[in-house]
Formats: sequence, C-alpha cells, structure tokens
Amino acid sequence: MRILAIRGSNLASLAGEFEVDFQSEPLASAGLYAITGATGAGKSTLLDALCLALYERTPRLARANARSESVPDVGEHAVGTGDPRNLLRRGAGEGWAEVDFVGSDGVGYRSRWSVRRARGKANGKLQASEISLSRIADGQLLGDHRKTETLRRIEAAIGLNFEQFTRAVLLAQNDFATFLKAGDDERAELLQTLTGTETFSRLSVLAFERMKAERAVLDQLQQQMQDCQPLASEDRALAEAALADAIRQLQALERDQGLVAEQLRWHRQQEQLQRQQAEAATLLATETSARDAAGERRASVERLELVQSARPIATEIERAQAALATEQAALEQLGRDIGQSGREVERLDREQQQALRQQQAARQAQADARPQIEQARTLDGLIAATTPRVQAARQAHDDAGRELAQAQSRRLQTEARRQQDDAELQALEQWLEQQDSRRELAQGWPRWEALFERANALQHQLKASNQQLAQLQQQAQQQALQLEQGQAGLESADATCTQADQWLEQASVACAGTDAEALATEKSALQARREALGALEQTRQRLQQLDQRHAAQTDKRANQSGAMQAAQAQLEALAQALPVAEAALASAQQALQAARLAASASAEALRASLQPGLPCPVCGSTEHPRAQVSEAVDSMLEALEAHALGCRKALDEL
Repeated sequence: MRILAIRGSNLASLAGEFEVDFQSEPLASAGLYAITGATGAGKSTLLDALCLALYERTPRLARANARSESVPDVGEHAVGTGDPRNLLRRGAGEGWAEVDFVGSDGVGYRSRWSVRRARGKANGKLQASEISLSRIADGQLLGDHRKTETLRRIEAAIGLNFEQFTRAVLLAQNDFATFLKAGDDERAELLQTLTGTETFSRLSVLAFERMKAERAVLDQLQQQMQDCQPLASEDRALAEAALADAIRQLQALERDQGLVAEQLRWHRQQEQLQRQQAEAATLLATETSARDAAGERRASVERLELVQSARPIATEIERAQAALATEQAALEQLGRDIGQSGREVERLDREQQQALRQQQAARQAQADARPQIEQARTLDGLIAATTPRVQAARQAHDDAGRELAQAQSRRLQTEARRQQDDAELQALEQWLEQQDSRRELAQGWPRWEALFERANALQHQLKASNQQLAQLQQQAQQQALQLEQGQAGLESADATCTQADQWLEQASVACAGTDAEALATEKSALQARREALGALEQTRQRLQQLDQRHAAQTDKRANQSGAMQAAQAQLEALAQALPVAEAALASAQQALQAARLAASASAEALRASLQPGLPCPVCGSTEHPRAQVSEAVDSMLEALEAHALGCRKALDEL
C-alpha cells in the first residue's frame, strides 16, 4: 500500500478544507519528512483523517470505545465518546475525509468518509456517516451502498485490518511499545502480511513434513535391513554357482524361443502373400474381361472420331441459312419502303403541277384584269400564302429524291449481298448433296455429342484400368519373387525342422533313461533357490544404495553444520552492526535534507524577503537568525551528500 494524498474539511482543529499531496513537490522527492507544530495545530487530525477515510475509526477514539460514556452535543443531543462523528469541528455543518492510495493489487483507489448535521446547519442533529470507495482511473464506485460491504472492500484493497494498520503503518502516540510487546505469533502474522513471506512459511511446513516422511521410510528400510542376515560364504558360493547355471539354461531356452518365433512369423507372412496373390489374380481376370467387353464401344468411339471434322461445316451451314433469311426479310422491307417513297413523290408532283397551273391562271387573270388593281392585290396575297407550301413541296421533293437515291443504293447493295448469299447457298446445297450420306449424323448430333462424352469417359476409365493393371502386374511380379524367396525359406525351414526332429528323437532316447520325477523335483528346488538368490541380490543392491545415501547424507550434514555455524556467527556480527548503520544513514539523510531545504531556491527567495522586525510569512517569528547564509553552504552540502552516500553503501553491504 502507498498513500498518495490526504484531504479533509472541518475535522477537529483544522477548519475549512485542507490537503496533503505526497505526489507534488517538495514531498514527492523527499525521503523522510516530519509533521511538526504546536499543540492543537492539527498534527493528529491528519492521521485521524487518514484512518477515518479508510476504516471509519481512529486510534484515539478506539481507546474510548471501552467506555460507554456520552458527551453532550448541540442542543439536547449527546454522542458516544468513541463515535467518530465527534471529530466534526464544532460550529461546522458538515465535514469529510478523503484518501487516495495504491492498493496491494497496484490499482489506485479513493476512499471518502463524510458526516453532516441536519439541514447542513451548525445547530442541527448529527446524521449517520457515509463512506465510499472508487477507482481513481475511471471514478467507478466499488461495492454497494452498505457501509459494511464498503469497509470490507477497502480492507481487501489495503491488505490490512484496522489493528494491523495501526500497529505497523500508523503507530499512535505511546503505541510503539504495544507493538514491541505483542506476542510472537501476532507479530509474525503481521510481519508476514507486510512483507509477503507467507509463502516461505508454507514452504517451511511442507519441507518439515517431507523430511518427516523420508525419515519414516529410512527407519523402515533400516528395520528391514536388520531382519535380513547374509548367508555364509560357502552357501553363498554354491547359490551363486547354481544361479549362474540357471541363467545359462534360461539363455539357451530364450534363444530356442526366438528361433521358433522367427519360423512362426515366416509362415504367417507366407500365408499373407498367398492370399494377396490370389486376390491379384482375381482382379487381373476381372479387368481383362472388362477390357474385352469394351471392344465394341471402343470401335464406336473410333468411328465417331472420324466424323468429328464435319461438325464445323454443319454449324456454318446453319449460320448461312439464318443470315440468308435475315437478308431476305430486310430486302422485302426495303422494297416496301421504296414503293411508299415513289407514291409520295407522285403526290408531290401532282401538287406541284396543280400549283403551277394555278400560278399560270393567276398570271393570266392578272394580265386580263390589269385594270382591276384591287383584285390583283387579292391575288398577290393568295400567291404569297401559297408560296411557302410550294417551297415545302419542293423541299419534300428534293428529300424524296435523295431518299430514293439512298434506297436505290441500298437496294443495289442488298441485291449484291443476295446474289452472294444465293451463290453461297447454292454452293452449300451442292456440298450438302455431296455430303448427303452424313445428313443423319448432323440431325442426330446432340445424341452423338453425348456419346462422344461417354466415350471420352470410357477412354479415361480404360487408361486408368490399364495403369492399374500395370501396377497389379508389377505387384504380382513382386509377389512372385517374394513367393520364390518364401519357398526357398520354406525349404530351409523344412531342413531345420528335420534336424529338430532328429534332436527331439535323441532327447527322447536320453529322457527314456532319466527319472522324470527326480528331475522335476530337482527343477523345483533349483527354481525356488533361484528366486531366493534373486531376492537376496536385490536386498544386497538396496543395502549398498542405502549405505551410499547414508554416507552422503552424513557428509552433507557435517558440511552444512560447519557452514551454518560460520553463517550464524557472521549473521550475529551483521545484526549488531546493522542498527548502527541504519541510525547513521537516517541521521545523514536528515542532515542532508535539512541542508537542501536551507539551500533551496525557494528558501533563498524567502530569506531575501525577510526584513528585520517584520514577522516571517511561514513561522510568524520577528527574529531571523538564518537570514544570511555563509559562503560555506555549498561545500557543506557536498560534504553531507558524500557522507550520506557512504552511509548508504555501508548499509547495502551489510
């Protein structure tokens, strides 16, 4: 756990809001610091705010919990002497304490305790206090609204309960002796919680249990070793000789067993090869019959391959017929367009001739009726009205002429293409007459195409069958070779069996003159003796191993005893020197910190602002004994730094 900041408002002797930020300078870089001041300045109130925000309890109120007395509050109300709400400053309507800290899990938390009076007035009744816990990173509240659950979460985040916290982290006045006088078990539990050495305690217990179990096994083995007495040297020699004979007989039997097993594997392999040969012969016959049955289909496929070249010609014939039909339809449409254009031209010619006759009649009438000017003007107006129609008729006549020329040109081109198509059609008809024998082939082309695809598939199957047949033939050759080798091995095995039969007959003749019951009895005795010798040999090897382990453990124990004595002496010497070095380092660091503060830039500026007879803005004193700094401050600061560094090195070496 690490405290980051302490904040509060209206607690005990501290009026208004206050804050101590340990992450800001000068506290951020200070190694050691002290809270000093006159009585009632608020030193203990800072520690009370720390305990209130974390546990809602304080050391000085914890001693008052044993008494059930009450103290008067505002009005007719009273509060218990151990109630933490007593820390609310008199005359304040509300107060609070807040602590930022890093928990044992490395996460930053903010714990806040608050209390207020009714309606926020100084004469109101004290209300129930509240406590909350949140993460600093995102401000999320942890736990529910129940106070007990929040206190449990805070204790889990810190890793210490209130008693452990006030004995190890925050020692109240006159409580240091209580920590020193605490029992061994209580101090051990507290120190283990602070230093995280519970694992080593568990390892110590497990090591002791393991040593106890191993010692029990060793005692059992020693007891078994005492129960086993060695044989006499003569009996031991006879037993070893019998054991050697039995081992030689066993090796001979194992060699015979290996030979018989090898022969058995050979016969099994021969049977497997014969089965594979029979299966290969059956498969070869099946593939041969399938190939013979596919002869007719193969001939049909060959005939179909001969007429494959006629397929593009038939396709070209169909395309030419379709193009010819399209051109004939276009030619008929063009003829109809030409007839309609001719009729339009004739109509325009008639209108033009009629207009010319009207114009001639008008001119004649104008010549005849020259005296009649008014009538002539009327005729002029009629002519002016008729002129646009005449011009439109002329324009239409010219357009019709151009369309007629274009139509005649298109007709000539169409005639040329028709003649070309007629020639191609005639040539194709002649070719069809020549290829009349293949008409049925062209008409049934989809069926032939399906047959072609089927023939291709059958051809692929035939190729695959031929490849498989070649593989089977190769396997058959290999199996035949293996069969020949097997037959040679079989002949050799027959010879071996014959020799074995001869050995068996000789052994039978030899056994005929031997007492079977005596031989069986001797065999049983030898086998029992062999088992006893084997158990004796295992016991002897185990005894040798135990002797070696016992000697090694004895040497190791002697070495460890000497090393432990030397280490103990060195530890005692270091333990005596360690407090002296720590005290020297603490003194050097305090002196160095004081010198740095005295020589800091802010202190220099503060000294420069001091004036004789005026109060100091920090302490309020009118006397300034250190207003002037001697020139030897820098050299003194360097000497103190060197001294502190030397003390740190000496402590590290210890």
